[in-house]
Parts: sequence; structure tokens; C-alpha cells
Amino acid sequence: MSKVISLFNMDEIEQLKKEQQAFTDKNDPGTVHAVMPLLYVPKKKASKNDSPLEKEMRRFNRLIKEIHEHEQSEKEEKRNEEKYERLFQQKVVPKMMECALLKLEMAQRMENVVAQAKLTKAQRRLYTEFMIAFLDEVAPYNETLMQILREKTNEQVRLLNKKDKTTLQNIMEGAGFNPESIASENFDLNDFFRSNEEKMKNTFAPGPAEKENVHTDIHALYKMLVKEIHPDTESDEELKQQKHHLMQQLVEAKNNNDLYAMLQLKAFMEQKSGDAFNNTEFYTLDKLKRLNKMLKKRVDANRASYTSQLFESLRMDNGFIFMDDPHKSAEARIKDETDEINDIIDTVKKDLEKPLTPEALLEILHYFKFADQ
Repeated sequence: MSKVISLFNMDEIEQLKKEQQAFTDKNDPGTVHAVMPLLYVPKKKASKNDSPLEKEMRRFNRLIKEIHEHEQSEKEEKRNEEKYERLFQQKVVPKMMECALLKLEMAQRMENVVAQAKLTKAQRRLYTEFMIAFLDEVAPYNETLMQILREKTNEQVRLLNKKDKTTLQNIMEGAGFNPESIASENFDLNDFFRSNEEKMKNTFAPGPAEKENVHTDIHALYKMLVKEIHPDTESDEELKQQKHHLMQQLVEAKNNNDLYAMLQLKAFMEQKSGDAFNNTEFYTLDKLKRLNKMLKKRVDANRASYTSQLFESLRMDNGFIFMDDPHKSAEARIKDETDEINDIIDTVKKDLEKPLTPEALLEILHYFKFADQ
């Protein structure tokens, strides 16, 4: 039989309760997600004389703290993202619409020049690539630009050289599409994607992830919590509604194999009843080893996710690697974007003041080809 945790110094237990409550009040009082389901370890400092049980208890607390910090960070990022979306609509979208109108004027001037100039097929290909790059970011803010962009995208497919067209046909054939369709003069890339959207999702989507078997300890914890949380245990309507909400969280946690969320619910209910940290029968040595193994998987997944975010923030500029701050505030991101779009607006305005000749357009294309390499 596994040894159980012995909680013997009640003064220290009360102090730990106060610290837990202070943490809860600081983060989000009155909610399950504010609770850290920590264990009381009788000896405050780790030592080589710690029993196997004490070592597992300390490991449990370290894992819980790291998971909680990650969740708090994700919540803060979500709030920041929501604020960014609001500010984007207020400050960036009007600028994008202004820029779209200026680029439309510039695009129409370039189209007039191209209609008069005698461009080779290679020059027309380069011009089409340039126009797509020139219009891509602001086209969604102007219907006429969207139509021009659509025409240029289709033209780009028609102007592909034989080698590139063969490569594209092979990719389409390998994915189960009709490769002959791109040879048609009436081929429309947007219509193709739209009509084959469902098929493409099924073709390129990753296979279903293997669902991890629900651990017996999660089942046991679920059954124990149901007895405390089930709304049918309450006659008071207000308490019944609260428990109904908690029950929804519990079911969601069980369905997702989310041990941490279930431990939070357990600690939350104990805190409300005044029995927090009194777990003399639940956390045995064997059970703690199993729980720590599951929590470690969660921690490893969180670390992998964070590493992925750091890689996504890397960018190359003039041969140097830079890392954007993945935790930059919404205000700072909006400022960067408005500054960038203002610079583009100023540049397009200056270009509109200059005369545009076929020679000037070819010089622009030459610079674009050089910059794109």
C-alpha cells in the first residue's frame, strides 16, 4: 500500500492557504482558473534526505506552477490580441483604405503605360508578379483592386513558362485535380479554389490525431468531483446555476483529458468549502508519480508551443536575422503598422507626382526583380 501525505503543522497549512488566497485575489478572484492546486510540503527546502513522496510532491508543485504561468501568459496574449483587433479596425483600416485608393490610381496609370508599351513575355511575367505584390496587402479594402488582383493572378498562371506549368500540373494531378484545367484560356484560379475548397481541405489537411487513452486517475478524479459539483446536489437555484457552470467545465476537462483543469476544479471546491490542502488520502506516492507523468506531457507541449512561437517571430532582413517580440503590446504593434502604412502612403503620393513612362516602368520592374532575388 502506498504511503499517503501527512499534513501535520496546521499553522504552516493556514499560512499556505493565505498565500494561495492572495494569489487568487491578485489574478482573478472567484474563478476556477485563478486557483493553483498546490500541495503542502512539510519541509520548506528540498534536501538529499527528502523521501520519495516529498520529491514527487515538490515535482508536482513545480509542474503546476509552470502550467499555471503558461496559462496566465496565454490569457494575457488573448486579451492583447482582442485589443489589437479593436485598435486595428479603428486606426489601421482607415489608413489601408486610403492607401488602397492611392494604389488604385497608380495601378491604373501603370496599366495605361503597359497598354502602349511593347513588353516581352518575360517582362509581362515580371510586371504581373510586381502588380500582385504591389496590390496584395491593400486589395481587400477596395473592390476594384480585388478585381485587378484577380485578373493578375489568372494572368500569372497563363504566363507560366513550360517548366513551371508542368510542375503545377503535376502537383494538381498528385492531389487528384484535373491538370488540364490550367491550360484553358478561361481558367480562373479563384473559382478553382472556391469550387474545390472542400476537396483541398481533405487532401492537404493533416490526419486525425490519435486520442490518448483516458487515464484511470482522471476517471477517479472525475467521479470524485461529480459528487461535489453536480447541480442536482443543490436545492438553491443560484447555487445550482453555479454548479451547472462548474459541471460544464468538468465535462469539458474530462473530454480533453485535461488533468490540470480538473485539479483546479478540485482545489477550487476545497477552497470554497474550507478544506483546501487537506488531501491525506488522494495523493499517494504511486498516484503522484502517475499524475506528474501526465503533467510533464502538458509542460513539454507548452514548451514546444512557445519555441514554435519564437521561430515564427524570426524574420530575415538584408541578410540578417531579427526576432520580433512575440509579446509586444497591442498599442506598439498598431504604432508599427500605422507608421509602415504611412510610409507607403507617402511613397505612393510622391510616385504619383512623377511622370510615368514605359522606360520608368521598366526601371521599376528591374529594381523589383533585383530586390526579389
